[in-house]
Amino acid sequence: MNILISAGELSGDMHAARLVKAVQAMDPTIQFWGIGGPLLAEAGVEIVADLTDCSTVGLVEPIRYLFRYIEAFRAVIKGANGRLPDLFIPVDFQGFNNVLLGSLRQMGVPGIYYIGPQEWQWGTDSGGRSVVSRTVKILAIFKEEYDFFKRIGGRPVFIGHPLVDIVKSMVSRDEFCGRYNLDPSQRIVTVFPGSRKQEMKHTMPVLIETAVELQRDIEGLQFVVSVVDDRYESQIRNAMVKYGLEAIVVRGRSYDLIRHSALSLVTSGTITLEHALLGTPHICAYRFSDISYLVAKLIFGRRFRKMPYFSLPNMLLHRRVIPEFLQDYANVYAMKKAAKAILEDSDRDLQIRGELAKVAPLLGAPGVVERAAREIVSYLRKAKS
Repeated sequence: MNILISAGELSGDMHAARLVKAVQAMDPTIQFWGIGGPLLAEAGVEIVADLTDCSTVGLVEPIRYLFRYIEAFRAVIKGANGRLPDLFIPVDFQGFNNVLLGSLRQMGVPGIYYIGPQEWQWGTDSGGRSVVSRTVKILAIFKEEYDFFKRIGGRPVFIGHPLVDIVKSMVSRDEFCGRYNLDPSQRIVTVFPGSRKQEMKHTMPVLIETAVELQRDIEGLQFVVSVVDDRYESQIRNAMVKYGLEAIVVRGRSYDLIRHSALSLVTSGTITLEHALLGTPHICAYRFSDISYLVAKLIFGRRFRKMPYFSLPNMLLHRRVIPEFLQDYANVYAMKKAAKAILEDSDRDLQIRGELAKVAPLLGAPGVVERAAREIVSYLRKAKS
């Protein structure tokens, strides 16, 4: 049996690689091929296209990668014509993967979505039904995602969020600080500027400028900037010099860094959920290009304005636990004020940590990727019997 898998982002590449290993541990005869990055390749997947450097958010930004998307799509369809997959597993990357799902469905290839489209957050019932019509099963990582697809006639299975098995830090504060020449007696403030080109361009500057202002206003803080993608390190370092941020740069070790930080300044995304699981207060910001933001408001209209929150911890808890700032509201003045309210008020700090502790129980029990693998292997065995 062969499975086609498609992960177009760095985080999806990581989750997909773990899933591949779990499936092959249950059935070593299953072969994988498809779209992915270095981690899927390392897991033994035959990669026909790598789109991990094309990851972006918005309605206008993906246009610059259109030719790459078309090439990847053609490579998959050509491969599928030569060796029809027994199953297609799209992993996140919903715009591209939804189109691929439709084409493969017409070829008779069933689809099981893992880390599915976020229709439950900002979409519509009709958008959700489109996903349902193209899949035989949706492996839901959020309970509200499961409820949404169940309500509209889908076949979801709640497996939980894969981060519950991944987000861990066992390194002591003294050991961590010693490794990076930090003072364990002083609080750490960390900047997580993101992992996409548009985040480097639009969101990173305001995060670094806010850190500079905090550095000027509050004594006894030490600053760290996290680099998760080496391709952007020089750009990050240049921004630090430009705005005058005195900080060390740490590559990787994100969970240790989150755990030992007093506060982080982050872009919106999975990083907010990782902070919640480790109980660390953070300020969340996101900025699109002006044209992309305008187009989103025009297209999504009332739905766009009705979204009460955009950061995952606030969405899951249905209240504003962490400060979040979108577009023009993501400015140095507002973010510095919110950060100082946490850093200078221990009660506020403890309150946020207490609220973030309520996120983990909403994400399911450990063993997520193994549950996902069992669903996939079970489906394949039933289909072949």
